[in-house]
Amino acid sequence: MLIPILSKNDVATLYKNIGENLSKYNEQYDPFGLLGNCRFVQDTEIPENLDALCIYDSSLSKGELDAKNALVVYLAVKNITPYQARDERILCAISHIFLSKFALFRHDISDENKEDKVSKHFFSRGSGARGIERLNVFGRLWWRAFFVDRCKGKHDLEELLNTLCIDTDFRQSLMERPEIGKIPELSLAVLLCKRRFEMENPGSNFFKGRESNSPHRLWFKQINLYGGSNLYAGMSSDDLIDLFWGFMNEIEAS
Repeated sequence: MLIPILSKNDVATLYKNIGENLSKYNEQYDPFGLLGNCRFVQDTEIPENLDALCIYDSSLSKGELDAKNALVVYLAVKNITPYQARDERILCAISHIFLSKFALFRHDISDENKEDKVSKHFFSRGSGARGIERLNVFGRLWWRAFFVDRCKGKHDLEELLNTLCIDTDFRQSLMERPEIGKIPELSLAVLLCKRRFEMENPGSNFFKGRESNSPHRLWFKQINLYGGSNLYAGMSSDDLIDLFWGFMNEIEAS
């Protein structure tokens, strides 16, 4: 079916009435009643059973689960543009109508935290890009896959998605740096360096931790510092990989 889009008024009403509607956000919640209020985005496609296509495997880490479901969602939702994937009316519609059950599972939404988590993961309000790319149940999956797809070149989308998502600290650090995402070759060099490092150093904690002195954060700082006085856009992919690999080894050795 076509991707639905709610009116701004309907989104505002849903958000305002979260507290009153908390009982509806459960495994039996049937959100398709919202479709009657929707318009639709022409030339798009979304499967009515998107919730059922998602992977629910509690044995996986959150990073592994995100990687697998980012691929599912990105491939299933067709012809949505980046501009549309930032529209709160579309994000809210998809989250409520097609991903409510997955949202409850992935974000551990329970009676104790329901109002706060529903406001974060079913909507995209109050946090700017953070609300879209880190919190909204649809946006966070789609944007991670789009980030990788845009830079992957000849490399495998699923493999690089796993490289991005598996370590949630690293993923957050990278997605917080839009200057890296502006140059696809730069993003790819970062991901390929990470993949190579993990293959050569199994079990390393280089990409874990959110403190400012965590190795991967120091690595990103070095990348940003060098880019402040040098033009990354004029460098080849191989040169970028060699440069970033050198930064990584310097930090690992220090």
